[in-house]
Amino acid sequence: MDNPTQYRQYRTQRLHQYPELFPTGMDQDCTFHDASGSVTQDLIVRRITLKATGAVVALRPSCVMPSMRARSEEVEQAL
Repeated sequence: MDNPTQYRQYRTQRLHQYPELFPTGMDQDCTFHDASGSVTQDLIVRRITLKATGAVVALRPSCVMPSMRARSEEVEQAL
């Protein structure tokens, strides 16, 4: 996500490939809302505002649980 233009292209490709994984209105324009860091997971989570709905959604890797407390593979191994 260091290069916003490249990331937007990547996100658009994934949206067309897997539309069921994205919120309604994601196919329309959006704007950067803010960013915050997760010290535990050592990553930055960016949030965008969907122009279609006004909703603010977080963009995070799928390998991290929504709570940001663990990575998916760690939880899967514990089950």
